[in-house]
Amino acid sequence: MQPDRHLPPGTLILMASDSRIPPGVTLAFEKAATQICNDAKLDYDEWPLRAYETVTHLQERWRDGILKGLSTDEAERQALNAFGKLSAVARSLRKPVHPGSVYQIHRNGV
Repeated sequence: MQPDRHLPPGTLILMASDSRIPPGVTLAFEKAATQICNDAKLDYDEWPLRAYETVTHLQERWRDGILKGLSTDEAERQALNAFGKLSAVARSLRKPVHPGSVYQIHRNGV
């Protein structure tokens, strides 16, 4: 493939790193994100954003693995393993609840 002379340097590398993610891999990442967001007990308005961020992060790690020459399955496993235990990630997303805080008052329906 001849590089397009109008593209800035590095564009071909960016295109190569934008590998299409197979649906099965995306589904596995979405399941992980769902588990994390459910376990973190996120508010309804925060859930979609955190799920999207999680899936996007895992997809980026998958692409890194593909660029390193890993198979699709190996790249998926590496992305999930590098992310860590899903329960630990969920705990890190939980909001601290302090007595008298706005969040605590909202949760108690006051």
